[in-house]
Amino acid sequence: MAVVADEWGDPLSYTTTDGWISIQSLKPNHLYTYPISSPQVADPVYPMPFPVTVEARDVLGNVLTSYATSLSMYDVTGTIAPVVVQMANGVWSGDMTLGMPIPTDTLWVLDGSYPDVWAVSNGFQVIGLGDVNADDTVNVLDVVKILNFALGKLAPTSGWQSWAADIDCSQSIDVLDVLLAVNLALGQQVYSESFAPLSASATVANRKEKPVRVSLRTRTTRDGLVVSEVTLDKTAALAGIQVDLDYDASTLTFVSAELGAVNQAADGWTLGSHAQNGRARLIAYNARLRALGEGSGSVLVATFSRAAAKGKVPDPSLAAALLGDSHGAQISSELK
Repeated sequence: MAVVADEWGDPLSYTTTDGWISIQSLKPNHLYTYPISSPQVADPVYPMPFPVTVEARDVLGNVLTSYATSLSMYDVTGTIAPVVVQMANGVWSGDMTLGMPIPTDTLWVLDGSYPDVWAVSNGFQVIGLGDVNADDTVNVLDVVKILNFALGKLAPTSGWQSWAADIDCSQSIDVLDVLLAVNLALGQQVYSESFAPLSASATVANRKEKPVRVSLRTRTTRDGLVVSEVTLDKTAALAGIQVDLDYDASTLTFVSAELGAVNQAADGWTLGSHAQNGRARLIAYNARLRALGEGSGSVLVATFSRAAAKGKVPDPSLAAALLGDSHGAQISSELK
């Protein structure tokens, strides 16, 4: 039996064919990780998976296609998952996640068969949920941008920005994400380890009670403007609301939106709106996270102008409504 080694004493395998000897290393010279893009999105419960590829290579950079072993994964935060993967045919490729944001992270990969064989990735940025401009903090800039995403004025880039903006993992960017972003900007914890909203008790209470009834009252002014008011039969715990109004764009033009009488009388409320293709979306929320108290009445007002043509003009209709409390948890509601 012949034993073949390279100049460093590492084992080699060989085969002979028609007098030719083909030699291949049994031990990798090194591991290679493909570059990891920035930013990635970390969270203890809702992390964004990102692809990682590791290859076992010889001294010339060739992949050892017959090599198999386990690999141990480490990073700066100590939250990388999975921590052990299985390499086959000289390659491991799969998704990984991180549980903690950090301005610059690095992945270390250790060979399970040879402790002196390892790799270090490039440095890459890891952001947290809500940090949609990737500046390593959540502040008013992120709140405003998420509001614009929710209104449809801006479209998030696919991948990391969409993931970071959808803070509640609902597959939709809406007023609840705006409220959660405000919480994060104020330094508040928004979710428990079980990913249940910290306002879960309030949510349960809302479920025991009848849903909030959302109605639309429309009138025409003397000067021909069509004014639609969104009213609630209960305003308790409300810190944010999003409504979609459908209208006939051939006869009506969206002019403006304003707060209703109820939240005009309260401090800290702000409003955004956007209309396109016969649908107007209005979002109002309390930037101080001060929820409304017991009561009822108008919370949003939309104004439309009429086309010059005379005749009956269809009223705008209430297409959808979403209500949230100061923690970003949904308040049960129904359209009247």
